[in-house]
Amino acid sequence: MLQTKALVISHAEFINQSIPCIVLYTMEEFQDYTIHNGIGIRVRGNNCCRVIRLIKGEWAEIGSDYSMPVDADAVCWTKTGIPATVLAVALRVYELDHPTSPLRSILTGRPAAVRARVNRPAPARYQLATAK
Repeated sequence: MLQTKALVISHAEFINQSIPCIVLYTMEEFQDYTIHNGIGIRVRGNNCCRVIRLIKGEWAEIGSDYSMPVDADAVCWTKTGIPATVLAVALRVYELDHPTSPLRSILTGRPAAVRARVNRPAPARYQLATAK
């Protein structure tokens, strides 16, 4: 379902007209990835994403838009535990509630990393030889 929205543009923004103009633009469909604590990420098609917050019962977009695919560095945390962006915070919180979600791969355009379990042999147990 496509939605349209009216936007009033001042005369300086629209070919130097002396009267305000109304421009209709089409809003892309979006998918919200939300969690119970009132934060989430809105993905608009394959174009962009934005952090959303539940404010007075309505999901409101906060912060800036991130073009997709998002750079992997924008959704990671530094070695000191500091998030690179507010998007990284929202993604981490979402993944804690939905550990098998494909959201990270949707945002970055990369396949999800497979976390293979490495089977290692049990450590050898050594016994001290005693002289008899």
